[in-house]
Formats: sequence, C-alpha cells, structure tokens
Amino acid sequence: MALILVALRNVFRNKRRSILNIIALSLGTCLMVLGLGWVEGYHSYVYTAMQNFESGEVQLIPEGYLEEERRLPLDLSLRPYQELKNRLLAVPEVREATGRIDFSLRLSNRKESIYLVGRAIDPESEANTTVLADYIYSGNYLSSLKGGILIGKVLAERMDVHPGNTVYIVAQDKYGVENFIDIEVAGIFNYGFPPIDKNVVFMDLASAMDLLDMKSEVTRLVLRLNPGTSPEEGTALLR
Repeated sequence: MALILVALRNVFRNKRRSILNIIALSLGTCLMVLGLGWVEGYHSYVYTAMQNFESGEVQLIPEGYLEEERRLPLDLSLRPYQELKNRLLAVPEVREATGRIDFSLRLSNRKESIYLVGRAIDPESEANTTVLADYIYSGNYLSSLKGGILIGKVLAERMDVHPGNTVYIVAQDKYGVENFIDIEVAGIFNYGFPPIDKNVVFMDLASAMDLLDMKSEVTRLVLRLNPGTSPEEGTALLR
C-alpha cells in the first residue's frame, strides 16, 4: 500500500510530465493496435484473394505431384475425373469441385511462338470456383460445348490476337509425343496480375484431354467449401 501511495504522489507531483507520458503511451498503443489490425486485415485479404483467383480452399492432387510440380507432370494424374468429381460433390460440405490440367505449351499466331503454361479447366465448374469468368476483358468466357482458349490482355496485344482468331498450340502429351491443334480465341482476360496475364493461357478441359491424350484424367481437383467450413475441416472430412 505504501508503494502505491508513493507512486501516486510521484504521478501528481509533476502533472505536465505525467500527462505527456500518458499521451505518448496512448498514441503508441493506438498505433500498434492499428498496425496489427492492418497487417492482419491485409493477410486475410491476400489469403481470400488467393483462394478466389487461384487455389480454392482445398485441392486434391496425385501422390508425389508436389515434388515434381516444376516440370508440370502429366504422368501423375487423377482418374476417372467425372466419377471423382461426383463423389466429392456428394460430400455436404463441398460446394463445388473442378478439374484442371497444368501443362507446358508453345503458342503461335503464325508470326511468332511463345512458350507458356497452359491450364485446362472445366468451364462451368471453374466459374463457380474462381473468379476467372468475372475478368473477361473482351470476347466470351469458355464453354464446354464450343471449347476455345482464353489469353491474357498483355499477351494478346503482344501477339496481336483477338476474340475469334485462330491460334496454334504445340504440346507434349503424357507419353512425350508432340501434338498440334488449332484453336479459337474465345476471349481475352485481364486479371491485372502480370505473372498470370503474360504467362498463362486457359483452355477447355475437353480440348486439352484430346491434345494431351489424357482420357478422363486431370492433374488436380480444386474445391470450394460451403460457408462455415474451414479448409482444415474440409481437408479432414475428405481424408
């Protein structure tokens, strides 16, 4: 008790100093709380944006795929795709499931050729899983019935291609055989994220399966979960 009284006398002995100290401590605490809130909010935004643009909330991939991911292997796959997709959609916590094939390709407009990453998608399911369909700059989004390819705005300007034009794709199938197709540009997308806009093209899954000789095979399944189900809970349920 005596120490408390001494402390109080010390506080009130020099009121100006005490007020300045209280203001400084309060400002420091407020700035720290605001900074932590900003960092946490930015982290949550980036985390959510990554799920919406790219990763979904849970992914099903073949065993050993991550160790070989840099070479975009086609010999490590999941099949049969439609049966797996239906089984996943039967889980009450799963809102949507979509298949993808990531592969290397050479894109040509007859004047120049560029090596890129191709991503084959199931158009309707992908539209319910990521926001790709919301970022079509010109032309149309992909359709399973018609097929086609989506090219980033920056890349399309460089190659001088437009919706409705035909481009040419050369890619090695899962057996290492080089195959060739011509395909129509369905639309131009613009994420505003150069690593994707410049280096990735999207094509419909059916065309890619023919090109890559992958019959009902995908290299990953991307899932969106129902609200209230965390990725950790979803992963545990699927396992």
